[in-house]
Amino acid sequence: MRYTGGGHKRKYRVIDFKRNKFNVEATVKSVEYDPNRTAFIALLEYTDGEKRYIVAPNGIKVGYKVVSGENVAPEIGNVMKLKYIPLGTVISCIELHPGQGAILARSAGSSAQLTSRDGKYAIIKLPSGESRMILVECMAMVGSISNVDHQLVVSGKAGRVRWLGRRPRTRAVVMNPVDHPMGGGEGRSSGGHPRSRNVTITTARPGFIIGKGGQEVDKLKEELKKITKKDIQINIFEIKRPELDVVLVAESIAKQIENRISYRRAIKMAMTSTMRMGAEGIKVQVSDIDYHWDEAHTTYGRLGIKVWIMKGRNDRERKPRDKK
Repeated sequence: MRYTGGGHKRKYRVIDFKRNKFNVEATVKSVEYDPNRTAFIALLEYTDGEKRYIVAPNGIKVGYKVVSGENVAPEIGNVMKLKYIPLGTVISCIELHPGQGAILARSAGSSAQLTSRDGKYAIIKLPSGESRMILVECMAMVGSISNVDHQLVVSGKAGRVRWLGRRPRTRAVVMNPVDHPMGGGEGRSSGGHPRSRNVTITTARPGFIIGKGGQEVDKLKEELKKITKKDIQINIFEIKRPELDVVLVAESIAKQIENRISYRRAIKMAMTSTMRMGAEGIKVQVSDIDYHWDEAHTTYGRLGIKVWIMKGRNDRERKPRDKK
C-alpha cells in the first residue's frame, strides 16, 4: 500500500470483544492508550482473579464496576442482549451474529442507537445514518466509545506522523506525466491538462448529428463543455439496420403511441419494416405493466425490491362485438 510503512514498534493487546464471562462482576483497574486502535482500552479484573482488556466506553473510570449478562442494569460498560436493552439507548461494540464478538461501532467516539424491535430483530441506527436489522440475541455494550476528541488531535510535527506508520504523500503536480494526469510541465507549473470526458452516441442517423462539415458536433461539444467545464470527446456509433435493433423498434412504437397513433397500426408498421429488412420473425406486445418498489431491512443492510407485473395485452381500443 502506498504511503504506509515504518513506524514505531507496537505490542499487540488482546481485546475481549465477546465479553462472554456472564454474571461475573469486574472492576476497572486502568484506562490505557492502545497504539493499535483509535479508542482507549480498559483493563478489567474479575472477582475470580482473571484479567481482560476491553474497548473502553466513554466516561468510564478506574474503580467502576461492569458486568455482562441478561439481568443486568443498562449502565455504561455493561454488556447485554439487544432484547433486554431499553429502546433509545446509545450502544456500541455490537455483534452481527450471536457469539461472534463485537463488529460494529468499535472506533473512537462511535456509537449506535437502538430505535425499535420487530419480532426477533432489533433495528439500530449506525453512525453512518444507516438503519440495520440485527438479531435480538446479539450482544452490545451500553454507552459510546471513548476518545471522542480523536479527530481533533493535532500531530504537531511530521515525526509523530511517521511514528504512526504514515509516510509522506507526494503531490500530483510534481509527478511525471506517466504517473499522474496533473504531472509534467516546465518549471513551477500548476499541473497538467485536465482529463477529457468521453460521450458515446449510438444512432441510426449519424449524418443528422454530425451535420454539414461536422458543425452540429462542434456545437454539441461547446454546449457540453459549458455544462461540465471539461474537454469533451464525442464518439458516434452508427446502427446500420435500425429496423433490426430491439431498442430502436421499441422506442419507435412508444413514440407513435404517445403521438396518439393506434397501437395496432404502430405495431403493424414496425413488424412490416423489420421483416422487410430480413428478420426471420418478430413478436411485439403492448401490455399494461404494474410497477412498485420497496425496501427490506435485513441483517446485511437495506435491500431494494422491484416488481414488474405484466397484466396482459392492452385491449382498450378493441370494440365489443354484438352477440347474435
